[in-house]
Amino acid sequence: MSNAETARSHTLEIEFIVRTKQVFGTRINASGEAEETHDGSTWESLAELAPSALAELQEVVASGEFFELPERIEPSPPVRDGTSVRWRIKLNGRTHRVVERRGTGAHNPTLMAIEQAIERLIGEELNRKADAPGA
Repeated sequence: MSNAETARSHTLEIEFIVRTKQVFGTRINASGEAEETHDGSTWESLAELAPSALAELQEVVASGEFFELPERIEPSPPVRDGTSVRWRIKLNGRTHRVVERRGTGAHNPTLMAIEQAIERLIGEELNRKADAPGA
């Protein structure tokens, strides 16, 4: 399946921006292109996910109840300073945005599962690319 065919068969788009003292984030478009930012406004190409990785990521999002999460998630107990993570996910025509404030305690399990899947799948693609002949 070509990337153009993949773009038509997968309707998943993800963007998350992490704000602490620094800003960084990742976004993945429907064709599997993963980009990263280190300032929240300038995006650079990172990797291109295979159709199987996009399908896996789509399953993680679909099974994790992301679209039922509230628009704001605050830690308990509340924190004055901390990390703020802004999510925007589009899947099958539905778009949902969530802002999660993170303290030192547990994070939302749905968001953590998605974040971990993104990091793992991009890492696997970068490793595959680095191990390819001529890399």
